[in-house]
Amino acid sequence: MVFSSAGLFIGVCHLCLVLLFYGTKAFCINSIFIYIRNLNKEIYIFMMTEPKEDDVEEQNIFTFQDNFPVPDPVYDYPESLHNNSMPLVIDNGTFECRVGWATDSKPRLTFRNLIAKQKSKKSPESLEVQIGNDISNLEVIRWQLKSQFDRNIITQYDSQEQIFDYIFSHLGINTVGSIDHPILLTEAICNPNYCRNKMSELLFECYHVPSVTYGIDAMFSLHKNHPCPETANALVLSCGYNTTHIIPVLDGQVQIQDCRRISIGGQHMESFLQRVLQLKYPGHFAHITLSRAAEIIRKHCKISMDYGTDILNWASEVYYLDNVVKYQLPYTAATSSALVQEAQKEKRLQQIKRLKQLNAKRREEKLAEEQEQLNELMTLHEMYEDEDDETLQCALQQHGISSIEHLQESIAKLGASIQRIRLKIVLEEVESKTIGTDLLGMPDEMLTPDQQEQKRRQRLAKTIASEMPSKKNKPEKKLDLGDLVPEDPEALQDWVKDLRKQRQKILDARVARKQRKADMTKRRTHASQQRMKIITELARGSRKKKEDTFGLNDDDWNVYKEINKDAGDSDSEAEQETIDELETLLREYDPEFKESNDMNKLVDVKEYYRLHIGVEQIRVPELLFQPSMIGLDQAGIAETMAFILSKFSPEDQDRMVQFVFLTGGCASLPNFKERIESELMQMRPFQSSFRVFAADDPSLDAWSGAQQWALSPAFEAYSITRADYDEKGREYLKEHFASNQYVPTPKQAMSSPAKTSPIKGLISASSTASTAPMATSTTTI
Repeated sequence: MVFSSAGLFIGVCHLCLVLLFYGTKAFCINSIFIYIRNLNKEIYIFMMTEPKEDDVEEQNIFTFQDNFPVPDPVYDYPESLHNNSMPLVIDNGTFECRVGWATDSKPRLTFRNLIAKQKSKKSPESLEVQIGNDISNLEVIRWQLKSQFDRNIITQYDSQEQIFDYIFSHLGINTVGSIDHPILLTEAICNPNYCRNKMSELLFECYHVPSVTYGIDAMFSLHKNHPCPETANALVLSCGYNTTHIIPVLDGQVQIQDCRRISIGGQHMESFLQRVLQLKYPGHFAHITLSRAAEIIRKHCKISMDYGTDILNWASEVYYLDNVVKYQLPYTAATSSALVQEAQKEKRLQQIKRLKQLNAKRREEKLAEEQEQLNELMTLHEMYEDEDDETLQCALQQHGISSIEHLQESIAKLGASIQRIRLKIVLEEVESKTIGTDLLGMPDEMLTPDQQEQKRRQRLAKTIASEMPSKKNKPEKKLDLGDLVPEDPEALQDWVKDLRKQRQKILDARVARKQRKADMTKRRTHASQQRMKIITELARGSRKKKEDTFGLNDDDWNVYKEINKDAGDSDSEAEQETIDELETLLREYDPEFKESNDMNKLVDVKEYYRLHIGVEQIRVPELLFQPSMIGLDQAGIAETMAFILSKFSPEDQDRMVQFVFLTGGCASLPNFKERIESELMQMRPFQSSFRVFAADDPSLDAWSGAQQWALSPAFEAYSITRADYDEKGREYLKEHFASNQYVPTPKQAMSSPAKTSPIKGLISASSTASTAPMATSTTTI
């Protein structure tokens, strides 16, 4: 719209008054002023746009991406890597495994730490192993997936061996008999000696690696983000996929005895969200998978700053509509009733056409068969006329004819049948060539030569049809709707009421038939007992009669409908036509019916196939702070942090809270850092200082920190060589700033495996001897 200067001034003044009266938040107005100067004339173009209600409703609708993994490539293995013995960095996480050379800026391989075994398509007797990104769809074979982890501890070393095979083969390592590269491998905090024993045995005995170094993934992430990790004072929160660890660090050393573990992580959030949505939408149970639950958490879930207040906010309808997230599931749009009726009509016409073709084919076959039989009988009749008695008697016996009278009767019947079939064939041919317009009543002078030929065919068809034997058809029931609509308002109301009653009567009859059909399937209902009674009477009557005449009488149809389970559903088409006619009149003359009918037919299929993610956006991540929501008798992150800090002196507490470090996949949730700051504000003394830092990339920084440390001079000094493995034992560990504390397993526990299982005994011994207990709350195990 183009305004003059005066018009523009008035328009701006009007806008200001509107905004002043209704408030700036009453309208969402985007104003664009474009100033154009051309030939000393000023033209102002003022554009106002208001969002439409439909746009507001559709803005928070998403669709599931369902991204399928791409198989990892097989990389080249250059001679430079082999000759230099480049360290290989493996971040062996419970969710993903990240692998790369120490000279790489990012991992070459990143894949889910999962294994699937299924029957091979080529040889059904053998099993095909798929690992990581080779599994195209996790949900299809979810029940076959297997992991080497039990929570965050490796217990299945045959699966771990397959993971290593996958890693080395995709990196292109083609050396025979050994892997000639040092290995830097992450492990869990307070990893039991037994697990390290088996891992070292696998690497040294199976792959013959030159050396291996173990380190805690969270400490490598701290090394990546802290300016002086060797002397760092920090409180590390590592939020993983299966567990969450809180690790105090003083002077660059992990305080193992005060570390705590909470058995909750990303896996529990995914499972919780899946169960909640499946209970909320039981009709879409199969569509709500763990992969889709993880996608929702990754994109839309956030940590609540004040959970109690936010829960009350979600109870508000206005807040819900403004913040709800909707996921659209795939569906097939419902077609209109008119289109459905047209499709059904076309389908019926096609079926009729096919049946006519089939009947014509059968009629021709029957005509040929009967013509052949008639020729044979005529040959016998000629023998009778020639008085060849001996040959005639043999031929009559072969054809099953007892006498000459029987022969003549059979010839007459076949002749009449052939004549009827030929008349039907001629009638169908004439009808197929005849146009639907009736030309018999029109004089020949008004018709063209083609129409006169058409008229002759119609006359012939009428003559043939009159000669055909007619059948008694059931009179059609026509609905008496009246020729004219009453003009008197009172009479019109009575007429409309009568239409309603007729429509309701038909609907009630349908309901009764459906109920009767349902009762037929039940044994002790009156309908089923009555049906069995009629069947019994029919069976008793059929014993007395030699010939079954059921069906010859028209009343037998009513008996059949009484005993039929479908209870006469064959009349539904005629009923539907009557209902359509009634509803057409009611829509036109009955406003109440029109409104109620539209409301009944208003079924939003699109909305039915939508998942509303409302309070779940904050409820699911709250599990990290309130594990009791899913029945875990454990303290949350805030309570466990307070307990750990209480173990130290006030001076050490102040040193650690100056660098509260967040890492792990769950640390990437929005507002996680702010929530930790809020919790620390409540637990720390008045006016005390603290600082919270988050990893640059909470999921990747563990591998990046390990990669940086693998290039440092200290890496080789803390590596466990084959000589150390043979001399000091399989569980031996060289301690460094990112490692666990090494405490040898007591000989008594190693020499008496009969009393306790190896895993359980060595884990308890390791945790006791190393004074490094793990806790699920504030209780020391």
